[in-house]
Amino acid sequence: MNFFNQSLFALYVLKNNFNFLDIGCSGTKDSVCFPLLDNGCDGYFIDIEYFEGWDNFKFFNVDATNVDWNFIDLDIDYVLIDVEGLGDRYNVLQNLNWNWNIKVIVIEHDVYRTQVEIGNYDDRERIPQRKFLSEMGYKLICSDVTFTQDDTLLEMPYEDWWVHEDYYSNCKKFVSDRENCLSLYTKLLKEIEYDKFYKK
Repeated sequence: MNFFNQSLFALYVLKNNFNFLDIGCSGTKDSVCFPLLDNGCDGYFIDIEYFEGWDNFKFFNVDATNVDWNFIDLDIDYVLIDVEGLGDRYNVLQNLNWNWNIKVIVIEHDVYRTQVEIGNYDDRERIPQRKFLSEMGYKLICSDVTFTQDDTLLEMPYEDWWVHEDYYSNCKKFVSDRENCLSLYTKLLKEIEYDKFYKK
């Protein structure tokens, strides 16, 4: 096993050899999608900040809320959106090229921040994201995926996992609300054929 993160969901749904778009990728060590390159996938890495270490990879230092995506020459299957700024995740979502045949979307809404910061992440992120994606024909599989806060041990809801309605029947077993991300990753690993996806 070479990674343990949200992209296991894409591997479960799409199997292998798919194309991804990692928006808010940070550096290679922090990118959720970077390990997919070792699993027969291809993709683009996007961040509004510049990070060292992306030489020889498809990294673009652009603002995904308003960029023209004409530099992408692949049909994108899986999109991960992890950007900062209240309302920016939803703005990125709206600005995607919806001519791509996107099948899986993982998008942060960081609604837990409403409890600890100034700003309504429900009204500016979670609610409009869900309305938009539902109208675009996507089904919410894992809603309000959580992480455990270190100091309080409280479960903090921070993202949603979506699939296009054509893929919903294969994902029913994972439908959940406010489930911890580590629990979900563990379940996904049990479903994925190790020999096929984790050959060294």
